[in-house]
Amino acid sequence: MDMENRAALFVMTARCDDILAPLLLDRTPRALVDGRPTSDALAEALRAAVKTVGEKALPKKPTKLQEERRADAQKLAERPLAQHARALTHLAIVERETAETVEVRLHRTLQHRRFDTLSIRGILASLTDHLGAAKRSQEDVVPALQHELDHRAPRAVRPADYLDRGIEAELVELLEHQGTLLLTGPPRAGKSWTARRIGGELQHHGFEVGVGSHIDEAERFLTDTIGAARLYILDDPLGAREPLADASARLGALRQLIERLPPNRRLIVAQTDSVLLQSRAAATIEACAVGAWSWLRIAPLSPDRAIAIWRAIAESLDIEPAAIERIVTLIERDDQLRDPGALTYLAQTFDYLPPHAGAAEILFQARSDAVDFARGLAGASPGYRAMLSAVAFATAPGQAAAISELAFIANGGAARSGFKPDFNVIVFGGDPRPPPAYTEPPLLSETQQHAIDNLQRRRVLDIGERGFNFTHPYLRAGAQALQRPDIPRDRDQLLEQAERSLACVEAVTSLAAARNLRWLRAVVAPDDRSSILAIASKGLRSLFPATRDACFSLLIDMADELTPDQRDRLPDWADQVLIELEDIDVSNGAGFIADQRQMFITASPIDEIQPYLDAIDADEPLGLDLALGRRILLALELHPEAMSAAVCRRFLRADEAVIRGAAAGVWFAIPREDDEDIIEWLAHDRAPSISIAVLQNVASSWATLEGRRRRALIGMLQAQAQSTGCASVLFNRLVLFNRVEYFGEAPPWTLFAELLPTVIEHLPVSVSFRNGRLNAVLDDAIEALPADALGSAIEAWAHRLQRRLAYRTLDEYELAIVEPLLAVLEPKRRLSLLRDLINVPDTGARIVTMKWLVKYWDDLNPEEHALLSGALAEDRSDKCWLAATVLTSASPPEPLVEQLTGAAKLLNGTAEEIDSALGAELFAACIRMYRGDPQPLWWYATHHSENPAWPRIVSAIARNPDHPLFGECFVEIASFGKKGDLLKLVDTLPEAALMQAFELLLQYKLGCTGFWRDKSWTRLLERAESAGLLDAMFERIDSVSDGILEELTDLRDWLGDGRFSERLLSLYPCDLKALVELRRFERAANGLVDSMASDRSVDPDNLAAVMRIFIGHKVELLEAESCRLFGTWDALSQALRRQGDDAALEARISAGREAALERHNLLRDSHSDVTKDIQLDGWVFQIAGPSQA
Repeated sequence: MDMENRAALFVMTARCDDILAPLLLDRTPRALVDGRPTSDALAEALRAAVKTVGEKALPKKPTKLQEERRADAQKLAERPLAQHARALTHLAIVERETAETVEVRLHRTLQHRRFDTLSIRGILASLTDHLGAAKRSQEDVVPALQHELDHRAPRAVRPADYLDRGIEAELVELLEHQGTLLLTGPPRAGKSWTARRIGGELQHHGFEVGVGSHIDEAERFLTDTIGAARLYILDDPLGAREPLADASARLGALRQLIERLPPNRRLIVAQTDSVLLQSRAAATIEACAVGAWSWLRIAPLSPDRAIAIWRAIAESLDIEPAAIERIVTLIERDDQLRDPGALTYLAQTFDYLPPHAGAAEILFQARSDAVDFARGLAGASPGYRAMLSAVAFATAPGQAAAISELAFIANGGAARSGFKPDFNVIVFGGDPRPPPAYTEPPLLSETQQHAIDNLQRRRVLDIGERGFNFTHPYLRAGAQALQRPDIPRDRDQLLEQAERSLACVEAVTSLAAARNLRWLRAVVAPDDRSSILAIASKGLRSLFPATRDACFSLLIDMADELTPDQRDRLPDWADQVLIELEDIDVSNGAGFIADQRQMFITASPIDEIQPYLDAIDADEPLGLDLALGRRILLALELHPEAMSAAVCRRFLRADEAVIRGAAAGVWFAIPREDDEDIIEWLAHDRAPSISIAVLQNVASSWATLEGRRRRALIGMLQAQAQSTGCASVLFNRLVLFNRVEYFGEAPPWTLFAELLPTVIEHLPVSVSFRNGRLNAVLDDAIEALPADALGSAIEAWAHRLQRRLAYRTLDEYELAIVEPLLAVLEPKRRLSLLRDLINVPDTGARIVTMKWLVKYWDDLNPEEHALLSGALAEDRSDKCWLAATVLTSASPPEPLVEQLTGAAKLLNGTAEEIDSALGAELFAACIRMYRGDPQPLWWYATHHSENPAWPRIVSAIARNPDHPLFGECFVEIASFGKKGDLLKLVDTLPEAALMQAFELLLQYKLGCTGFWRDKSWTRLLERAESAGLLDAMFERIDSVSDGILEELTDLRDWLGDGRFSERLLSLYPCDLKALVELRRFERAANGLVDSMASDRSVDPDNLAAVMRIFIGHKVELLEAESCRLFGTWDALSQALRRQGDDAALEARISAGREAALERHNLLRDSHSDVTKDIQLDGWVFQIAGPSQA
C-alpha cells in the first residue's frame, strides 16, 4: 500500500476462489509495477478478509508473531478502501502451480538457453541448494544463482581459435538441405574442427548439440521425441586408427539412423578416410557412400589460412618468433603442412624437434603419429602415462571426467566404491546403502598434478565445467594406443585401471569407461582380449544400471570370444542386468542400485506427474534422468492408460534398460493401437529386462488382444529372443508358465508355443534343462494345446540336445525328450529326429532315448520298432548297455528280449538261467544298469525300474558269495532292500563269507550318513562272535569308527543297546569322561541356580565363571590327550556359550574340533565303494571327459 514501483505475485498450488479470478496473472510480472484496473467490490472483499483476521481470537498463550500479525491486520483494516484498491492493482495470483509445473517451466527456459537437456535436473538441484542456503542466511540469492548458471552454461561447440576455411557456409547449407553431413579425410585434416565449427553455427541458432563416437548414443539423442532442434557430431564412429570389430554393422546402423532422422534433427559424421576404406573394403571414397549420402573429403587449407592458424597456435604456446617465421616459409612451399591438425600437433610437439631441424624433419614431426607423441610424454614421466591413461579410460568425445575420478583410476588401490560387494547381502530394515562415495578422497601425486598442468599447457587436455577431456580426437587415439601393454606388469596395471574406471562413483564416468572397453579390447593383444571381457563381467557389479547394460552388451556382442568358463556364466550375467524400478534408490537425487529392495514404494499420484506427461506430449524439453524417470514410471504402472505414445517413445531412448523395460511394460499392460514404430524399436532393443517386462505384460493382457496384435507382439518377442542374453532370461520365465503366481490360472499357451522354439534355438550352450521345469511346463502345454502346436519347440529341443552333447554330460531331464516328442509329432515328422537321437555317439543319451522308446513300445509304428531293433543289432562298442537298458526296463518288449536272448520269456527264469543265457558281460551290465552304479548310470535315472525280475535276481546273487557280482548285490540289499531283507541275508550267509560281508557293510556305512541298519549289524556281530571273528571285526571298526560317528549318541543308532555298543564305547574313554563330568558339573550348577530364590548368597555370575574355569580345565586335558569325536568339542562349545562368551577358550575348542573333523572327513573319504574299480567297458562319452552339467 505504501511502496511505489513495487508489485506482488502470489503463487499457489490449489485453484483460487472465483472472486479472486480477476487477479490471475495475465501479463508479465514486471508489468504489474505499472498496475492494472480492479473493482471496488474486490477491494471491499480484501478489506473484509483483513478485518476478519484482525478480529480472530488468539490462543491462550499466543506467540509474539501471532500478536504482531493480528495487530497489523487491525491497522490495515482501518485504512481507506482506496488504499486496498491501489494495492490490488499491483498484485497478481498464479494458481495451480506445483513443484512439477515449476520444474517443467524451468526445463523449458533453460533448454531455450541451450543448456544440455540431460543436465538440467542437476542444475535445478544445485539452484535449489542455493535457495535453501539463502533462506537460512537471509542473503540475496540472485548472485549465487547467476554464478551457478554462468558456471553451468553450455560451452560453445565451435573451437575458440577456429579460422574459417571458406567452405563453412556451403557446408551449413548442405547440412540444412540433406540433414546429414559426412566428412572424411586423413588424420588431422581438420574434419572434427570443421564439424564443430558447423555445430557452433547451429548451436547459435538454437540447436542442442551432442558430441560422441557411439552411433547408439547418437540414435537415442536424435530420435528422442523432445521438440527441441538437435545436432549430433559423431567423431570416428568406425574407429580412430583402425576399424572396430563391428565396423560393418556400425555402418549399417549409421545408414538406418540417417534414413529416419526427424525433420528438426541434424547429423555430422567425421571419419578418418583410411578406416572408412578398410571398413568398406573399397579403393575410393566414392565407393563408400552410405545409401544416398556421399562422403565429402576435407581438402588442405589455403596457404594464407594455414599460416594464420599456425601463428595463432604457435604464439599461444610461446614458440620463438624466428621459429614461427621459419615454419611460415615451409607452409608457403609445401602443401603437406597445411592441415589444421598437423599444424596444431607440430606446435604441441615443437620442443621435441632437434636443434637446427631441417625441413624434412619438421614435416615428419608434423605428420607423425600421435602415438609417438603420447609415448614421448609417457617416457618423460610416469605421471604423464598415468594421466593420459586415466583420461582415455574415463572420457568420451563430449564427456569429460572430474579430477577426483582421474585420481581414483590412477591411484585408487583395491577399493571398488562403485561396485556392489562380492557377496550380496540382502538386508531387511536398517539404513539403506548410502550413495556411492570414495572412502577417502582420491588425490593425484605431485608428478601427476604436474603432468595434468603441462598437458593443459600443451593443449592436449582441456578443462571445462565437468572436468578434463582431450582437445582433439587424434590425441585421444594416441592415448588409447598407448594402452597396448609391453610387459606383463603393464598388462596388470592396465587391467587394474580399467576395472577401477568402471568402479568410479560418478555414473557418467562409469558409463564412459564401460563403453571404452570396446576400443580397449581392440588395442590389446589378441591373447589379452578375454581379460578385457573379464573386466566387463566385473562391471556387472556396478551400482549404476547403465554401466551394467553397457558391459553386458559388450559381452553378448563378443560371445564368440568368451572362454568356456565365461560362456557358462552368460545366464547368470543376464540375471545381473535384470533390474526393476524397486531396486533403484533415488533418495539422494542420483539413482543407483540399492541393497534393499523397496517393497512398499508409494507411487506419486498421477495428477502430480501429469505436468511432466503434458510436457512430453507437447514435445517440450524435459531431462528424464534415472530419478525422474523412475518416479514417473512408478505412477504410470498404476495408471498405464495415462502413458501416451509420445511418453513411451521418450522413455525408450533412455540409457538405462531398467527405464526402457519399465516403459515397455507399462505400454503393453493394456491394449494399444498405431504403435508399429514402438514395436519395431523394441524388437531391436536386446536388453533382457525389456524382454521380461514385455513378456509379463503381453501375457497378462493376452485375452484382450486381437489376432493381428498378438502376431505383432509375438514377432517382437521372437526378435528379442535371438539375442542369447534375452533368450536366457526368457527361458527362465517360460519354464514357469504353468505357475499360477507368475502367469495366472489361464496362461496364454499360444504365446508360450510360439516363443519357445526361438528361445531354445538361441539359448547359450551352457544353459541346461536339468531341474525338470521344462518337462513339467511342456506336460501342461501339451494338455492345453493342439498336438502340433508344440512341434517346433520339440524340434528345437532335439537339435539343441545334439549340440549340447559335445559340450556337457546331460542329465535325464534334458534327455527326456522322447515322451513329449511322441505326444506332439506325427510319425513321419518324428522318425528322423528319433533316428538322430538314437544314433548320437554319446552312450548316456542313447540309453535314455532307448528307455523312453521301450516304455512307449506299444505306441510306436513298425518303422520305429525297426529303428530300435536296428540300434540293438548294431556292432557298436556300447551295444551291451543298450541291451541292458531294454532288459532292465519296467516291461521289456518280448520281441526285443527275444532278439537279445533268443527267449522272449527268459526273465521269468532263475538267476542262474538268466546269467547263463546273457553271458558274463551283459549280465553284469544289467545288474549295474538296474542298480545305477557306478556313475553315470544313476545320473541317467534308468535304474531301479519296476521290473520284478531284477530284485529277485539281485537277492539270489547276494546269497552267493562265490559269484563275481556278490559284493555289488550285497550292497544293493543293504542300500535299497525292503525291511528285514538285509537281516535275512546276514542270517543265511555261510560262515566263510562273514568277514567279506562285514567289510562290505563297513565300507558302505563309512560312505553314507544315516542308514544305520543296527539290527543287521548286531546279528552280524553275534555270528562273528560264534565264529571267533569278533575281535578282528572290532579292530577294523576301531580303525574307521571316527569316520562313522559324529558324537557318542550315534553308538546306539549303529550297534543298538547291548554289549557291542558298550564295547565300542570303551574305545572312547576321553570322550566319555569329558561328557560325563561336564553333565554332572552342569547338573550341580543348575541345582544351585534353582536354589537361588531361597539362598541369595549364590551369585550367578560367579557360578558362570566357575563353569568357564571347569570347561577350560577339560579343554586343557583334552589338548593333552585328545578326544576322538568332533561332537564332543561341540558339547563343550555349547556349554561355554550357556555360561557367557570366552573368545580365547572358544578358539581353543574350535581348534580341537577342526582337528577331529578333519580326521572324520579323511576317514570318510577313504571308504572304498564296491564299484570303485569297475570300468564301463564300451561306454562312449561324446565330450572329451565325463562331466556333469
